[in-house]
Amino acid sequence: MATQASASGGKRISQNEFTEKAWQSIIAAPDIAQNASQQIVDTEHLFKALLEQPNGLARRILAKAGSNPTQLLEKTDQYIRQQPRVTGDSSQVQVFVSSLVVLWMRLHRRHFGTLSSAHAALRAIST
Repeated sequence: MATQASASGGKRISQNEFTEKAWQSIIAAPDIAQNASQQIVDTEHLFKALLEQPNGLARRILAKAGSNPTQLLEKTDQYIRQQPRVTGDSSQVQVFVSSLVVLWMRLHRRHFGTLSSAHAALRAIST
């Protein structure tokens, strides 16, 4: 599978710019799209990757905000299954990252540049 992502001006996205968990989600999102036979990695694939992390920051923030992360994951799966699919040999399908996912990556990089700042944000909403 070929994955293409670019930030502003075609700049490559670097693992060093994200927390470990955020990077794991970025890496998992194209696989989620491909497993669903979808060609564009969009926010729902990234959201699902974030929600699949058992003790991840996204699940904790959503739970603290009063949402049910498990139910959100189920609804996200349902939404992904309803989206258009590519037919044929999935190993030959190119997956492209949507501009919304690139925007999320930029925002994450700007606001949660390090693991400690991400945890600081969680502490801030939990008080």
